[in-house]
Amino acid sequence: MEKFRNSNGFRIVVLGVLLLGFLIPLSFVNSLVDERMNTFYSAIEEVSSKWGGNQTIRGPIIAIPYSITTRKYLDSEMKKFEWETRNYEMLFLPEELNVTSKLNPIIRNRGIYKIMLYNNLISLNGKFKPISEKDFPTDANVIHWDSAKIILGMDDPKGITSELIIQCNNHKLNFSPGTDSEILNKGIHAKLTTKTNNSDDGITKNRLSGYTNFLSKGNLSFEMDFHLKGSSIFRVVPVGKSSKLSMDSTWADPSFIGAILPTDRVVNDKGFNATWETSFLSRNYGQKIDSRAGFNEQEMNESSFGVNLIIPSDHYQFVDRSLKYAILILLMSFTIFFLIEILTKLQLHPIQYLLIGAAKIIFYILNLALSEHLGFAMAYWIASISVAILIGYYAGNILKSRVRGFYTTGFFLLLYSFLFVILSAEDYALIIGSICLFALLGIVMHVTRKMNWYNSPMPTKD
Repeated sequence: MEKFRNSNGFRIVVLGVLLLGFLIPLSFVNSLVDERMNTFYSAIEEVSSKWGGNQTIRGPIIAIPYSITTRKYLDSEMKKFEWETRNYEMLFLPEELNVTSKLNPIIRNRGIYKIMLYNNLISLNGKFKPISEKDFPTDANVIHWDSAKIILGMDDPKGITSELIIQCNNHKLNFSPGTDSEILNKGIHAKLTTKTNNSDDGITKNRLSGYTNFLSKGNLSFEMDFHLKGSSIFRVVPVGKSSKLSMDSTWADPSFIGAILPTDRVVNDKGFNATWETSFLSRNYGQKIDSRAGFNEQEMNESSFGVNLIIPSDHYQFVDRSLKYAILILLMSFTIFFLIEILTKLQLHPIQYLLIGAAKIIFYILNLALSEHLGFAMAYWIASISVAILIGYYAGNILKSRVRGFYTTGFFLLLYSFLFVILSAEDYALIIGSICLFALLGIVMHVTRKMNWYNSPMPTKD
């Protein structure tokens, strides 16, 4: 029985069971990372809800409602009927849209967390082509020119800090809350027409003289400047037949996002500036949108582009990625100690392997806790050096050699350095990891090439 218990096969099985058992505490550490990450996102949502969230600008867009009256038959013989009126909406997008954005980054602290906010000075200008009856469906009975409005869509109007005015053909129009639109749900609107007589609320297509409006007097030019507060992300929907966005900021770590990348960009330590230029051919919708087609805001958002102001200490993702290699690190740790047992004729107890594995688990918790205050890189090296020294000290005692303890410390420092390189070089992680694992397997095979695994029982302790 003693011979069987000390055999290599039995000890390998015990180590395999221990290795699988460590999946349980690793799952707890994974849950801890998720919990801390959710706490961080909750802090972002709390601050953003009071300041202004991620912002996407849609517009300006002209919206004009219209009605279609049809017969609704009440019997199968189609003799009795009643008139049924249904209301729809046409959206008209500008021919030209030019957007200038000056992003002023602001970092606020919520507990131990840093939250990225911004104050954005936005300038919009462009023009619409004339709108006539021919731009509406042929079966439109009534065009409600008196309800024509210009809409500026945005994700979180809470970010507006003052009254907004848009200048259309030298006329100043004040914005009101909400979009008053069937298609666009979030934003603000301004009425484009002014009633000058006592005409009916609904005006037929051939009775336009009762309203003073800008729509039939050639191109409708517009321009406006305003401040908009938001969090992290700012995007623009290219609603113009030709659209241009120019953006600059003092933030040095931008991530350009969306349907297209900037045509020109400069990023340095002083900040960035970027320019996007695109046409309506790059999106899946035209310059006229009919609500009867079932169009929605999401289709517009899919064509948007802009920037995400990144705080470059996303330590939770690094810790989460490092946990994916945890079993591999434990396997390599157990392997090196098992080989030391075989080669030195020493015998380690499973409890000693358990303590070594526990130190490995503590590494991830220590790394997570420190990274929230020091950043991932510094926290990683403090945790790895601490754990390597701890295991080296322990190994020097259980292996009865201070030199072996120093070698063990060096091995684990090399192992953690290897892991750090993989985490840092995400694009090359697979090839670097594959080559290093191949080399390590070759070393193990070379060291154990003459070992008789069947006839190498471990000696009992005195």
